[in-house]
Amino acid sequence: MSTPSTSATDPVIDSTPHRKVSVAVLFVHEDELAATITAVQAQVYETTAVTLVGGGAVGEAMASDLGLEFQPSLTRYLSVVGSEDEYVWIVHGDAVPLRDSLGALVFEAERNDAGLVGSKILDAANPSLLEAIGAATDVFGEPYTGLDPGEVDLEQYDVVRDVAYVSGVCLLVRRDLLKGLRGTDAKLPPVAAGLDFSQRARVAGARVMVAPSSEVLHSRRCGHDVASWRELAGRQRAMLKAYRWITLSWVIPVGLILAIIDGLARLLLGRPDVLRNVVFSVGWNLYHMPSTLLARRAVAAVRVTRDEELFRYQVAGSIRLRSAAAAFAERFGWVIDEEPGVITEEELEGSDGRTASIIVATLGAVVIALASRHLWFGSFPASGFSLPATGDSASVLGSYAGGWNPTGLGSPEPVHSAAAAVALVQTALFGWSGAQSLLT
Repeated sequence: MSTPSTSATDPVIDSTPHRKVSVAVLFVHEDELAATITAVQAQVYETTAVTLVGGGAVGEAMASDLGLEFQPSLTRYLSVVGSEDEYVWIVHGDAVPLRDSLGALVFEAERNDAGLVGSKILDAANPSLLEAIGAATDVFGEPYTGLDPGEVDLEQYDVVRDVAYVSGVCLLVRRDLLKGLRGTDAKLPPVAAGLDFSQRARVAGARVMVAPSSEVLHSRRCGHDVASWRELAGRQRAMLKAYRWITLSWVIPVGLILAIIDGLARLLLGRPDVLRNVVFSVGWNLYHMPSTLLARRAVAAVRVTRDEELFRYQVAGSIRLRSAAAAFAERFGWVIDEEPGVITEEELEGSDGRTASIIVATLGAVVIALASRHLWFGSFPASGFSLPATGDSASVLGSYAGGWNPTGLGSPEPVHSAAAAVALVQTALFGWSGAQSLLT
């Protein structure tokens, strides 16, 4: 875990104006909950109430045992949260905030007039590793954290800044904003839920920021049972709710094409699950389209900015295609360099290599057939030389050998050599009219 900085920009909790904060702990798993409640109640910054949200009968029983208030959903919680509370602190039930986490969030929210502030999320098993510290996206909703796998926290990202979205594991939200947006989306998995809520907050005119001085340990239990395609489906749902129709008119078809290209590319690398995830995510969104449209109307009611506000915090291009290109470069680099412990040329000559070659050859043939379909089923443009010059291949060969050009009404211009080649092949194939397409 990183050592707290002592720079002048760090928050001084004692000088923070005290704002009333209510806490909503989202039930994740009963084994993780006790540690989360203990950490929340041990905060230096005093809260008004702690409510356990969700978990059904198990959650209600645990709330009773721990002496907490209980609400079955975040929607119900928002209907009863006190009007005197200026902020709501949403914490996952598998997270352990450090003692000054809430104070740092309130300080930065007040200092920067932010409506939504997220924490630095660290790996609970190894607190020196970063899990999330705010992130960007591309226009297709693909997240870009900028973090390498297993990157160590050396305070290299400890800057309070506006971001595209913050992790849904730990959020401080203005109560009026949270109620106006009708809370987080319970249908979405953790990463997509944070992205979705952050985008809706931004189009509602709120600043979305990350406060690195607020540190939270996360055991990631909330993502253990989440299928990989659910995050993709959640990001697609977030776009459908936040973007205007004019943006969706090109983002949806282009994004779908890029997803299919990425899926086919990953198929060559032995990853059929990527293409399957695209199919599952589209099907899930079609099934939940009625609720998505209802949520979209709710966003439209509070929208004060255009989509350009979202574009300001997005990276250019497609993160999905960049990732696919990097995967291909890595695979080919392994083959060329023959690094120890990775795929070698000898291994590629085995059954896996033959299977990959068959897949590559098949896809290549399909691409070539699609790209050249107009040559076989269409006609050639009537500009320049159109092949063959006449239906009589013998006449074309005679014109090429010498004499007047019968197709040019006595023109002295000689017949193009390509026409002679087509006529020669057509003669050898007993006058087959497809000779020009074959040669082309």
